[in-house]
Amino acid sequence: MQNDKLKLKNKFKKIIIPLIIIITFTSTASAKTLYVVSQYGGISVIDLSLEKTVKGIPAGRDSINLLSDPSGRYIVIGNGEEAGKIWVIDRISEKVAAKIPVMKGKTAGFPFFIFSKDGSRLFAAARYSPELYIIGTKEWKVEKTIPLKLSAEGMDISIDGRHLYIINREPQNLLVFNLEAEKVERSTNFEGSFASILASPDGKLLYIADKAESRILVIDASTFEVVKSAIVGTEPVDMAISKDGRFLYVSCRFSYSLVVIDTLEMKAAANIPVGIHPWGVALNSEGTEAYIANYNENTVSVVDAIRRKEIYRLPTGVFPTKVIFVP
Repeated sequence: MQNDKLKLKNKFKKIIIPLIIIITFTSTASAKTLYVVSQYGGISVIDLSLEKTVKGIPAGRDSINLLSDPSGRYIVIGNGEEAGKIWVIDRISEKVAAKIPVMKGKTAGFPFFIFSKDGSRLFAAARYSPELYIIGTKEWKVEKTIPLKLSAEGMDISIDGRHLYIINREPQNLLVFNLEAEKVERSTNFEGSFASILASPDGKLLYIADKAESRILVIDASTFEVVKSAIVGTEPVDMAISKDGRFLYVSCRFSYSLVVIDTLEMKAAANIPVGIHPWGVALNSEGTEAYIANYNENTVSVVDAIRRKEIYRLPTGVFPTKVIFVP
């Protein structure tokens, strides 16, 4: 009888232990994280399941922009403290994997970048530098420097990965850069003061935030003509779009709000109060939550995108600018 009990006990051990290991691993793997870069406060790492900032990653002063590569392994930031360098941070080790020298001898200003569709290249430009930089991500080195008449204010990439869309600060125009031919294919002038550009998920439309007129311009990506526009809050800054392209989320700096645009009608579907001087916007993978960096409040707002209301705010570093969601 004693032997039978021991056998039964050992049998349960074999079953229960693997189950515990599987459950623990699944819980860790499902963690969802926000990365918020601050002008004077490095990068805040926020665990959304815990609803709190769990750590900070040093990123130097005057770091304005950040972006995750398609794999989610690396984060790139434009580092203002080390002028003319792009930092690459490994999310696993949480250490700087590379410092890419670009814009030598120049004031980088606000850097803008976008990855190629396969993540093999990073394209970078800046407000006060006239060049476009093509960086190989295998070794994180500059492969080519292409002189252009640039004063970049933002960029995105076409759905087929063949063209860059770059908005200029001076003059106010949209450049279409052919990545295969490595030259500007088209330049179209628009009136306004641009803050950001975003391609629709199907690649047929481009959205440009115009600070001067507090509006969003809708550009046909085949003709590069304005086909629609929508009035939003005062000084729109950044945008994010739902996966189906139906709703566009726009941060409006001096309205202290996140405006939700129904892209079928190009009308505001909601105007959601957030923090002081909202800047960067991001959505989670499901499109159920939006995240907004509140620059003059040192917080990030978490917004329920279904009920269209702010749920809570979390503290960040000093002067948060951009936010990204990594599943």
